[in-house]
Amino acid sequence: MKMISTINRHFSLYDLIFALMIFLSYGFKNYRFLLYMYEILFIVASLKFFYKKEIKRNGFVAWMVCFFLISVISIFYATNAEIAAKQAINILKGLMIAFFISQVVIVDRAKYFEIVMWTLLVSGVFIVVYIILVTPIKYLGQHRIGDEVNLNSNDLAMKLAFSCLACYYFFMKNKNRSINICLFFIFLVTMILTGSRKSVIFIGFCILLINFLYIKSNDIIKSVFKFLGLSFIVYLLYRAIFFFPILNNLLGTRLTNLIAIFKNPTYADNSTITRFFMIEKGFELFRIKPITGYGIANYGIIVNTSYSHNNYIELLVGVGIIGFLIYYSIYIVIIVSLFKKILSCKRIEFVFCFALIVGILIIEIGQVTYYTEIFLILLGTIYSISSSPGVVQSVVQETPSKLS
Repeated sequence: MKMISTINRHFSLYDLIFALMIFLSYGFKNYRFLLYMYEILFIVASLKFFYKKEIKRNGFVAWMVCFFLISVISIFYATNAEIAAKQAINILKGLMIAFFISQVVIVDRAKYFEIVMWTLLVSGVFIVVYIILVTPIKYLGQHRIGDEVNLNSNDLAMKLAFSCLACYYFFMKNKNRSINICLFFIFLVTMILTGSRKSVIFIGFCILLINFLYIKSNDIIKSVFKFLGLSFIVYLLYRAIFFFPILNNLLGTRLTNLIAIFKNPTYADNSTITRFFMIEKGFELFRIKPITGYGIANYGIIVNTSYSHNNYIELLVGVGIIGFLIYYSIYIVIIVSLFKKILSCKRIEFVFCFALIVGILIIEIGQVTYYTEIFLILLGTIYSISSSPGVVQSVVQETPSKLS
């Protein structure tokens, strides 16, 4: 297998539109009208970009169609058809964006994967600056960042976790290593100050998995020592959360409560108890209607809450085992494909995408992602990398200098 090393570095108008779509999905989630308008612009620009070009009819397209259809079908038997219909529209919008993202990445996988990573990094800088500007100093270290300024702390934390991974990607690619390591720790500290448990688990797991998978057989001793050294650093950072009072107050006690529920549920905090109750309630509902569920996004209607805070439960209750298997089939395809490629070719892109998709599977225990733009964008990107013919190819083709 040979990698085509020539990369067309011309940054076209569509490349800018492509990057801004990711940036807005990342940093402007609360500005729904602005995001909706730009999503329409992106879809129109993408249609023009692919005008008279071949659309790749691949497994991702088939998956999109099947998942959208099962969501639409669920409207007709949903407990609340109006809620299901609105969610089906949200799913369609997110899938269309993910579709065009995946199609563009296929055009030049190496180039557009780096654009995605670069955009995640820049978006992280924007989020940190925004937090500094809107968060009163008196709240820092006293309350979870985000909560006091009407921002979702867990949402901020996950986005910063993705930005951390983007920094780590460029660090491993030997690009501006000092800058990227500084940004990594800025993102990491800000993420910890949000008090999000799953983001800390996610970033720690992904970095360890990346380095484990990147152990090279031709230099195994050096690679193993690097992995063990990094594992020790991750452990020290974990202990630091409990050592410093500010970090322990925001995150340490929450991690302790999460661990405690597996030993003695009476020691868990209200948030953890509520999450586990939602999961138990979801399984009860699933056992009653296991095949088709109660209609997409109808968990909250039945349980009289917002949503289940668990992607698996949300789908099992919403579209049953059929919709659940359809949705997660793309994950299985991606993981199997990437694992095979890693065994034959330890490209850093393959390793990062594998760690990212497995990490997402883990955080979906505590987060609903199936209709969220940024998660679907990442899913489309990862699929395109996983479907490459052996290595991440970079080809000079179909990358116009303008939209026409």
